[in-house]
Amino acid sequence: MKKIIFLAYIFLIFNFAYTEEIQLKTKEDVEIEKMEEQIKNLQNKIENTKKLKSAKENKNLKVALVLSGGGVKGYAHLGVLRVLEKENIKIDYITGTSIGAFIGTMYSIGYSVDEIEKLLDDLNIGNFLENVTDNTNLSLDKKESLKKYSVHLSFDNELNFSFPKGLKGTGEEYLILKKLLGKYEYMDNFDNFPIPLRIVATNLNTGETKAFSRGDVAKVLIASMSIPSIFEPMKIDGEIYVDGLVTRNLPVEEAYEMGADIVIASDIGAPVIEKDDYNILSVLSQANTIQASNVTKISREKASILISPDVKDISALDSSKKEELMKLGKVAAEKELDKIKLLSKADNKKKKENFISDNDVKITINKIEYDEKFSDNTIVVLNDIFKDLLNKPISKKDIDKKIIDIYSSKYMDKVYYTIDGNTLIIDGEKPHSNKIGLGFNYLTGYGTTFNIGSDLVFNGKFNNNINFNFKFGDYLGADLATLSYYGVKNRFGFLTNIGYDENPFFLYDNKRKSAKFISREAYFKLGLFTQPTNSTMLSYGILSKFSSLKQDTGGNETKSLEYSENSTKTYLSYKYNSLDSITNPMKGVKADFVYNFSSSFGKSKSNLYGPTFTLKGYVPVNPRFSLMYGLNYSSLRGDNIRADRRIKLGGMYTNIDNNDFEFYGYNYQEKQMKDLINLTLGFKHKIVYSLYFNTKFNIATFNEDNPMQRYNSRMWKDYSQGLGFSLTYDSPIGPIEFSVSSDLQNIKPIGSISIGYKFD
Repeated sequence: MKKIIFLAYIFLIFNFAYTEEIQLKTKEDVEIEKMEEQIKNLQNKIENTKKLKSAKENKNLKVALVLSGGGVKGYAHLGVLRVLEKENIKIDYITGTSIGAFIGTMYSIGYSVDEIEKLLDDLNIGNFLENVTDNTNLSLDKKESLKKYSVHLSFDNELNFSFPKGLKGTGEEYLILKKLLGKYEYMDNFDNFPIPLRIVATNLNTGETKAFSRGDVAKVLIASMSIPSIFEPMKIDGEIYVDGLVTRNLPVEEAYEMGADIVIASDIGAPVIEKDDYNILSVLSQANTIQASNVTKISREKASILISPDVKDISALDSSKKEELMKLGKVAAEKELDKIKLLSKADNKKKKENFISDNDVKITINKIEYDEKFSDNTIVVLNDIFKDLLNKPISKKDIDKKIIDIYSSKYMDKVYYTIDGNTLIIDGEKPHSNKIGLGFNYLTGYGTTFNIGSDLVFNGKFNNNINFNFKFGDYLGADLATLSYYGVKNRFGFLTNIGYDENPFFLYDNKRKSAKFISREAYFKLGLFTQPTNSTMLSYGILSKFSSLKQDTGGNETKSLEYSENSTKTYLSYKYNSLDSITNPMKGVKADFVYNFSSSFGKSKSNLYGPTFTLKGYVPVNPRFSLMYGLNYSSLRGDNIRADRRIKLGGMYTNIDNNDFEFYGYNYQEKQMKDLINLTLGFKHKIVYSLYFNTKFNIATFNEDNPMQRYNSRMWKDYSQGLGFSLTYDSPIGPIEFSVSSDLQNIKPIGSISIGYKFD
């Protein structure tokens, strides 16, 4: 009771202390504030009308163009610009937010409207929110690492963990913008652009609107377009910035601050629309829309001429509506023609400056300076990368290539640069290189597996990567791998693996699974490798292992296939991978070749040798459609070849280390053989965002080797054909694939599911 009285006493004291500061509003106070706001808006309209009225006589009035954000709906701004150009409107200032900032920047430095349209086409903004990123230039070891974890956390050597700042990084986008900006890539004053410019972003720490008037233009543009939680925020001069639409989607006020007398505002922002149902994404979108619309309402009322294209029914990501959007922008601008014509200037065409690229202009760099936050070790590594650029004529393309090499090695998250005379100034962000992650996979015919692992990276002149992974579920496994090498792009070094692995092996009788075995291996691997490019690796090594095969289900007639033995294998391996995605590539080639020679110890006298080769490629017809091709070849020779080491054909998955090859139309490992040639043709269609439809046709000939079969196929005499259709979605935790296939001889189709990354 005493505690309750004491808390009540504290509450009363706190309440009385602030009573004098609390001002209760009456109904009349609220009405007065509302009328005062209306009067203020009317005064703004009267002032704007007076300026427009005097525009006919006063040709010296300064006109600003304001472009709002709105994703793909930015195409509507182009329709507006075409109308303004047709009416010879001279633009003296430009302000913009998000996509409006991008279009405004390009227009201000001299790009034509048609050129900006092509830039938007090439950037393909509609794909920005996909989970897939372009991995074409990523090194082979990093591509393999990406397949291990559905989710992961990064950490440094002091065990400081970091969470992702957004779903997508912006490193390569920065280089694209630098290329587009040419000589305007860095400006001490945006007023020195052919048309003075302000780019609007939001300070994430203070919530304040920032109208940038100087700096690295590419960084500022990314800041203005960084949708919170989707794109990583941009750090500029020690402050963190995100998309300007959060606080000022229609920067009219900033245009007046630049000195404008008349403001033409093109607003493509999303209005607040009532919906019947919501999901987690639409709730976030609606909340942002409400926030932006309340601020934008005031800005719209301050505009001299407000152009509002009717784009509310078009998604901010639907690039297929490009023509419709440009038409809507044109129609909206033409509704304001009476006002627009008052600003016409006959000599405007003569004053429009055309953009001239300087990306091929030769420059000479004599010195490289780094941001003071870089450690001595980081500077040593970066000096080794950039040293080839010094004291000779180079272009900005040469600098970009070096930065792409850094991204491919995952040594740095972001690299920013400016050129001051003969000095290259490098800034950037280095990520936490180490990570711990969890992976999951379900594959029809194989089973369910989980993977917990950690990657440790030690960078310097000599680099060391240490990977530990533990597999559990239907099958167990553990692997400790090291990769030690010198160089960033032209690597040379050695690798080791030590571990234990389990895999299933099946026998079929007339498409019916008749026996299941468990293959177990304890192994140690040592090899040398060289990586002349990010896409290529050549290695040679030796593998020592203890293997066993034990029957899990089946009859006595297959029990004789069991064995236990020690063996040693030497191998020569070549890998090439230029695919743009590890899950759903649309372009590129992947090739794997390995020649193995294996021999056992003891009385078994088992030996195995022969080449194996796989090739798959994707030829893009357009951004949403690719032709695919593939070729698998393997030939095994030896004495007393173990059953689980045969070539296995069938299912959705290829792993040449286990001699497993995919074939749509057969169950997983349905066919066992000694020789195989398998050709695959098909196509892939991107339906929308991260959803793909695939069609594959297989044809194979092989020498079958299965004691359960009454008739075994023979090479070049018998041919097997298969046809498969699949639907694949690139989810945040990995690809999800549903497929239906048939061998074209049996009416009954085979349904298969794969969830998550497939572990090799």
